[in-house]
Amino acid sequence: MGGTHCYGTYTDGKPVHGRWHVYPEMAAAGLWTKPTDLAKFAIEVALSKHGRSNKVLNQRAVEEMVTPQPPTDDSGIGFGLPTQQPGVFAHNGANEGFQAVLAMNADTGQGIVIMANSDNGILVAEELRRSVAKEYAWKYPPKPRWVGDQLTLIAHLKGTNIALARSAGDADVAHKARQSFLIWSVADPDTDRSGCIRSRSDNDPPEVRQLPTLSCPEHVPSR
Repeated sequence: MGGTHCYGTYTDGKPVHGRWHVYPEMAAAGLWTKPTDLAKFAIEVALSKHGRSNKVLNQRAVEEMVTPQPPTDDSGIGFGLPTQQPGVFAHNGANEGFQAVLAMNADTGQGIVIMANSDNGILVAEELRRSVAKEYAWKYPPKPRWVGDQLTLIAHLKGTNIALARSAGDADVAHKARQSFLIWSVADPDTDRSGCIRSRSDNDPPEVRQLPTLSCPEHVPSR
């Protein structure tokens, strides 16, 4: 790779060891591209769906890709298909130090591609996506910001104590945080890490614990 390529970064901003990770699964993680080229691909898929282009894929192939595949009702072939947003196909991607978001409405032509050389990429991209949808009056705007995403991003950038202080200062946010998160003040038995915000299931009792540390691990594991 030449010097024009970005290197990946962890949630704390430190560079990925070796600048980027080389995966053995080349079909799934070996493609390098640019946001502009990926956006062109999405546009071609949208055009092919309506029989207006076949530069990349023919209409029959695209129709199969953007049709829900049993037993799901929201997954096509290579794309997610939001059930409440007819015409939209989307795909998020991530590997070590890099994250990306693609969303395209084949019926309206509204879409976006965002790439980031950061493990915080999708969190930040969703903020940008909401702004773009509002500015350009998308037919199906993204879901409102989830308090869990907001607090997770704050924890990554400023530390978990700052995230807790933010939630404590807002009664509504604090209530939602207690419904959405469990914050550990002791080493996690599964990961042997401490001081991270973890998603919890709805069946777990709501709980927030004060943290003695200001740092989070590089990756926030799901529970």
